[in-house]
Amino acid sequence: MEGLEGVAATAGVNWDRQAMEQTIAGLGSRIFLMNNVHDDAPQVFETRWAMSYLRGPLTRSQIKKLMDPVKKQIIGTQQTTSSSSANASITAPAEQRQIERKVDITLGRRPVLPPQVSEYFGPVIVAPPTDHTLFYQPGILGAGEIHFTDTKTGVNLIKYVTFRVSIEEGPVPLDWGNAVEIFLKTKNLEQSPKETVVFGNLPAIAMKAESYNAWTREFVTWLYRTQQVELWYSPGLKEYSRVNESERDFRVRLMQIAREKRDEATEKLRQKYAPRFAALQEQVRRAQATVEREKDQARQYQMDTALSFGSTILSGFLGRRVSSKARSSVSRANRSVKEARDIERAQDTVTAAQQRLRQLETDFSNDTTALAEKIDPLTEQLDKILIRPSKTDITVQLLVLTWLPYWQSKDGEQLPAW
Repeated sequence: MEGLEGVAATAGVNWDRQAMEQTIAGLGSRIFLMNNVHDDAPQVFETRWAMSYLRGPLTRSQIKKLMDPVKKQIIGTQQTTSSSSANASITAPAEQRQIERKVDITLGRRPVLPPQVSEYFGPVIVAPPTDHTLFYQPGILGAGEIHFTDTKTGVNLIKYVTFRVSIEEGPVPLDWGNAVEIFLKTKNLEQSPKETVVFGNLPAIAMKAESYNAWTREFVTWLYRTQQVELWYSPGLKEYSRVNESERDFRVRLMQIAREKRDEATEKLRQKYAPRFAALQEQVRRAQATVEREKDQARQYQMDTALSFGSTILSGFLGRRVSSKARSSVSRANRSVKEARDIERAQDTVTAAQQRLRQLETDFSNDTTALAEKIDPLTEQLDKILIRPSKTDITVQLLVLTWLPYWQSKDGEQLPAW
């Protein structure tokens, strides 16, 4: 009455509290009073019939009261069938418990939800097997968009994920740690179920709109903790794998990169050794030229010496004076010996230069081999890099109550129908 009086005062209309109290007190069954401040006076009206669908969820005791007669009927049928078996007395208690559990989840009706709670139904794609009933199992479906970015590795990835988790009775009705990723596109969800179906039990907490706000926050936190992008890193080549690239494929790609880098390093090494090779090759060439020159000179002196000795001997036979020619011949002989020694020294110079050249070639070969052995992509120990998103990079696209369809046999076996 105070509320009606306050509304009337706010609207600036006359209010007769005593008359209103008398009118309300005189209302009979299915007689209603409507007070509109924009009308001249309250109106009393009667409905022909009224039906309410807003009963709300059943309590556990009410569910038990409804299900007890059905359980007794099915258990009695099962016990009668099992009595023909020799071990029926042993298996009956376990079967009875199994039947009670299955009946408790299969013989439910679709619950009535408040308008603030949305629900969707998975599409029925799989054809029904023989003697199977369509059964809807409730759960929470969360779909999110995760943006992974990392400037160091060059990762810039948007990942779309869809997870579903069951709702349980108890202090922890929903645990995202038990969520399972499903590959069901949200655009394929349906807004109404198929006809003639059975629904699983839906805990009362799933009928509260505020529960979904809390579960959305928990979903974001769980995605932040669990979702990541794994990359492989090669310390030797300083290369990162691509997103979703396996270790094997990464090593194959590293082999190509290693060959390219090895060829590049070998070319730089060749350019580094080129001046030294050129210098030593020039030394060998000059030393060999010196040897050839000394050999030519030695042959010339040998011929001159031979001619000088021949002339001296001939002069002796002819009775001429040979003392000066003899001395010249001896001098030429000594010169020939000196030339032979010069040839040996020049040959030693050639040998030494060739040895230095061979040593340089060995050093170059060793350095080239070291480059090849420095990085072996097939045996290199790779590091694993984990890239995690920030909470601001996680967007929840959908978090709703979802009923997934299953084909259920008489013995309770369920096959996905979506």
